[in-house]
Amino acid sequence: LPLHHAFAFTTNLLLPILAGARITMAENIRTVARDMQETGPTVLIAVPLMLEKMHARMQDGIQESKVANLLMKVGLKRAVANRIRKKLGGQIRMIVTGGAACDAALIKGLDRMGLPVIEGYGLTETGPVLAINPPGKARAGSVGKALPGVELKIVDPNNDGVGEIAVRGQNIMKGYFNNPEASAECMRDGWFLTGDLGMLDSKEYLTITGRKKNVIVNREGKNIYPQEIENEVCRSKFIREAIVLPYSDADNPVGEKPAIIVVPDAQAINEHAEHKGKTLSQSDIDQFVRDEVKSTTRR
Repeated sequence: LPLHHAFAFTTNLLLPILAGARITMAENIRTVARDMQETGPTVLIAVPLMLEKMHARMQDGIQESKVANLLMKVGLKRAVANRIRKKLGGQIRMIVTGGAACDAALIKGLDRMGLPVIEGYGLTETGPVLAINPPGKARAGSVGKALPGVELKIVDPNNDGVGEIAVRGQNIMKGYFNNPEASAECMRDGWFLTGDLGMLDSKEYLTITGRKKNVIVNREGKNIYPQEIENEVCRSKFIREAIVLPYSDADNPVGEKPAIIVVPDAQAINEHAEHKGKTLSQSDIDQFVRDEVKSTTRR
């Protein structure tokens, strides 16, 4: 993320300066591994999209290497993981991710490679970090526990315990500049309503389930959370981004249906086609992407 983003500004600049740590910025997303090998960072701060691409390349490398593939199959994952860590500078202790939801399967996959991922949660309006997984006690799929000084609760939970996330603390904004209407809409009795849906478990770990305004309600009255579908689709190495939107049929306006718009990873698709010895036309690529989306949503 660019430094004008609250998460990047806080975690990539202010916090390292406070800790007296050296800061290294990657040249671009395609040079991350090379940059890490040159600088040997101990902590990597990255958004989930970058982690997805890193993990996909790791998996491709393992599949292409007969030795690595064999080691994984016979249970010698540590040897493969050590080689991967060496290619990333050899000193990485943890990866911190935020800015968007991170797939639990991705977190577990990186952890198997000896790269523990710590996921957190926050908003620009909240300073920005609200919660983070405790190192050594992280729970994949959760964004962890509230930071010291931050109060967190679930407003109007349903039978599954899912409701809107509300927070309170010294880190919360006073309101939107010159916009009292928007400020009044998101503040309630000193609590900031995040607009995110989530649930707390018995140990006070927070899990994000979606956005309150983004819930799609179908004809049967079932709530469909776009984020869950987007996360599944983006697990494919051939999909860069995805967004799920509601729509209604003109001849049947009752209820909504989910539709999805995706941004394919052209490089990954072309490399896959070359590996198969094929040349894809635009219509072939379109069909390939449709099939890929269908396969991910059936999992």
